[in-house]
Parts: sequence; C-alpha cells; structure tokens
Amino acid sequence: MFSFLKFLQSIVNKLKRNKGLWFTILTVSSIAGVLISITLINVMTTSVANKIYMQVHRESASLLDNTLETHYDSLLSIGGVVSIYPQVIQNIKTKSDKSIDDILLKAQKSINSRVNIDPVKLNYYAASYKATQSENFKYANLVIETSTSISGIVVNKEGVRIIAITPVMDANKTIGAIEVSQSIVALKNDFEKVGKEFSFILDKSQLVFINLKYKQGMLQDVGEQYKIFFHNYNPQFYSSFKKIDLDLLQR
Repeated sequence: MFSFLKFLQSIVNKLKRNKGLWFTILTVSSIAGVLISITLINVMTTSVANKIYMQVHRESASLLDNTLETHYDSLLSIGGVVSIYPQVIQNIKTKSDKSIDDILLKAQKSINSRVNIDPVKLNYYAASYKATQSENFKYANLVIETSTSISGIVVNKEGVRIIAITPVMDANKTIGAIEVSQSIVALKNDFEKVGKEFSFILDKSQLVFINLKYKQGMLQDVGEQYKIFFHNYNPQFYSSFKKIDLDLLQR
C-alpha cells in the first residue's frame, strides 16, 4: 500500500516539475469533465423530456377515451329513448318511411335546441325493408342481428361522424335500429373547453365515402397520405400542424 502511494506521489512530483505537461493534463481533464457534464445533462434532459412526453401522452389518451365514452353514452341514451317511442315502432311495422323521417326530424330539432350538446342527427333502419335515409347498413344490420347496441367512429357521406346505433324492439323481436350521430368536431370542442387541442387527420383513401359538398374547399394535405379539415382550425394551428413529422410521431 505504501509503495503504491509513493508511486503516485512520484508521478505528481514529476508533473509539478514539468508545469507545461501538468497544466495540459489539468486542461484536458477540465475539458473532459465539462464534456462529460454536458453529455450527462443532455442525457438527463432527453430522459426528462421523454418522461414528460409520455405523461402528457397518457393524459391526452385518457382524456380522449373518457370524452369518447361520454359521447357514446349520450348518443346511446338518446337512441334508447327514441327506439321505444310507440309511433316509431308502429311506423316501422307498417313501413311508413316518410312518417318516421318526419318524427325523427322533429325529435332532432327538439334535442338540438334544448339539450346542451353538439348537434346530433337521427336516422333509422328497418329489418324488413330499406329506409331512404339509411347509410351505415353494415353496422345497423349487426345491431339488428344481435339486438345489441354499438358505437364508434365512421366515415360516411357527411364526413367523419361519432355514431351510436340502438335496436328497436317489438314483442322481443328486433324490427329496426335508431342511429344517433355527431360530427367529429364535437370532440375538438370538448378538448378546447379544457384548454387542450384536438385534431383529426383522415387517410386519403377514405375521401371516396364523403360527398363533395362536405369536402370541397375544406381539406388540406398533411404529408402525402393524409388530409385535415383545416376550416375547423385557425391558420396558425394548421401551419404548425403541417410541420409535424407524422412518420416520426407514429413510432
């Protein structure tokens, strides 16, 4: 142990006698220390940034899930009330398509004027014939076949919609279904109420399902594969959004 300490001391003494080498080593050591510190700071900063990003992502994902569930519950509740309305049941049984459309239109206007939610639209489906306003047959047929309500997001002729479809029952038999829907903009409005931003980008392959009047002059490119309904956002937000690397974001 003594010999080792002496050995170290002799090295230090030699370095002190050779001041140029001593200061060079000190300088190199200092620079190395600074570089190591900077590296550690960068690593720590990146780590903290990643943790913050993941935390914000989890909170935003949770907010989206909860907001969507709230909308689904609201739309299913409205559909549940409409589906048991005696005149709706009777007119489906008698295939009175125009009468049901009139009833649903009145109900729709009443809901939109009295209930504090984003505008809703009502449609119906029949098990034994094709209703004139029907569109989402694939989902409605599933509801009619299983007598089970469903909800989700679809792209149809009116754009991107949040929908909920409820079975219409008569004597324990499913004779039709009621669809209640809202624009996807309803989610954006809910996010903004709590000081958050929400944007919905659409794959270009889905544009064929949307009527021209709902997309003409309303869509702009986001990368090569997607579109955004830019008229729902201010120009500054859209300009910033276009700069996002979507491929990197999806990793």
